[in-house]
Amino acid sequence: MVVFRHEFSKKRRHSVPVTVANKVEFVCFKSYPEQSQRLFAAAYNGWVFGGMGPWNDTHFEDEFDNTVHEKLSAELYSAINKAIKVASCTFGV
Repeated sequence: MVVFRHEFSKKRRHSVPVTVANKVEFVCFKSYPEQSQRLFAAAYNGWVFGGMGPWNDTHFEDEFDNTVHEKLSAELYSAINKAIKVASCTFGV
């Protein structure tokens, strides 16, 4: 499982190392800055598309709710892909 969390104190921020599940292959993952590793982890955890999940199979009786769900799904998909793109461009920085 991917770890994506921060522990905060009033005086300073303490971060927990980022880990990614063994089944996920990120080439040269440790060569990325910590912020990029966390962004990859967030994208991985936020990916709800495809597979055997309920996200894409959700339909509402109300047409407005369906429209909102489709709009939010498109925004989420775009945001996750942008996060992966941004994190990818920091290799070796």
